[in-house]
Amino acid sequence: MGKIAVVGSLNMDVSYRVAHIPAPGETILAQGVAKNPGGKGGNQAVAAAKMGAGVSMIGLTGDDADGEALRRSLAGAGVDTAFVGRCGEPTGTAFICVSDAGENNIVVHAGANACVDARALAEADACLRAAEMCVVQLEIPHETAWQALRRCRELGVFTVLNPSPACPVPDSVLRGLDLLVPNETEMEALLPGALDLDALPGYAREKGVRRILMTLGDKGCCLATAEGVRRFPCTPVRAVDTTGAGDTFLGALCAMLAEGRALEEAIAIAQRAAAWAVARPGAQQAMPCRENIL
Repeated sequence: MGKIAVVGSLNMDVSYRVAHIPAPGETILAQGVAKNPGGKGGNQAVAAAKMGAGVSMIGLTGDDADGEALRRSLAGAGVDTAFVGRCGEPTGTAFICVSDAGENNIVVHAGANACVDARALAEADACLRAAEMCVVQLEIPHETAWQALRRCRELGVFTVLNPSPACPVPDSVLRGLDLLVPNETEMEALLPGALDLDALPGYAREKGVRRILMTLGDKGCCLATAEGVRRFPCTPVRAVDTTGAGDTFLGALCAMLAEGRALEEAIAIAQRAAAWAVARPGAQQAMPCRENIL
């Protein structure tokens, strides 16, 4: 079992290359189509494993060809798949448009991810007890995500929440959270109103979150604790495809923290990993290996 347990989604990505993101009611022709393993949980697990971490994935696929392809991709990156189960629903699917400018929009059908429940967590409890860090996102049922974080808090496991897709998070889940990693949209769902970086330390104090690391796209990221805010500029790069960039950043960050690096150093390495990924098409296949970055 790995030091990092990832509780989350596993999707097959169907990506369409387009000149621009279509507007409502607009029909455009795709320049190409590709099918690749994805899902926020799977992406973050692969990104961490490719950076050298021991990682176990907890999730569900359908009993179908896409599910088998996802298992092969995880295992090929070095992720332990002993706790990736099967259910009667089809494997989750994400439909992605990627523009010539590297921007994307994504529609996800949860499929088997919607079946990740208390029973799935109970069957993976040995994995959570063995972990030093647990990473959770929100493409699985929210109550399951909250339960995983609460269980890991009981066990003394370092907890990381990527609140994506954006939604409110209960105060009982935020209190005592070790690391919250939202993007700007996700932070606005947690802190409604005009987003002010200077308001983040007060939010951290109020909610009991130890650290907030907010990603800012091509503006880098900022780290907020109860004491203040620090800005980190991004690594300059020409974006080809931003799909999975945030997952690459988070996976690499957790891998570096798991091996004992200081948070500031881990952030710098994670930014280099994300820059590597966005300069290449796709999600998991674009993620760097350790030797590409270190």
